[in-house]
Amino acid sequence: MMKATYFLCTLFLGLSFQVISAQTPRSAEDYNNRGLERRSRGDIEGAIQDFDKAIALNPNDAGFYYNRARAREASRDLNAAIDDYDKAIKKDSGFLPAYINRGEIRRRLGNGDCRLYRSYKDRRRCFKHKHFAC
Repeated sequence: MMKATYFLCTLFLGLSFQVISAQTPRSAEDYNNRGLERRSRGDIEGAIQDFDKAIALNPNDAGFYYNRARAREASRDLNAAIDDYDKAIKKDSGFLPAYINRGEIRRRLGNGDCRLYRSYKDRRRCFKHKHFAC
């Protein structure tokens, strides 16, 4: 009986610590991971706030801009999403998913030949690198 009580207390404390640490991020990666979790649950605004914090802590990580762009795309803020894809590409010029998503948004917006041309350039870059999910 004593062992079972000890086991349950230890399990409860361990789970409590995981919940508390999940709620209080300590690094850019923690904020990014919580943002991904929030986005997957449909809390888009909360996800964007977490990605903002991750970027503030580490503005050189292209993945953080990419994740915020995906969240902004989900919230239908397409111009802000394009801006974030641009920043991700500026940080990492080989970040092909950012090119793909930016090109797709530009194709969907399609307001003007310039956007269509840039969308074509994004897709051409993907094919050049043999990334055929474009």
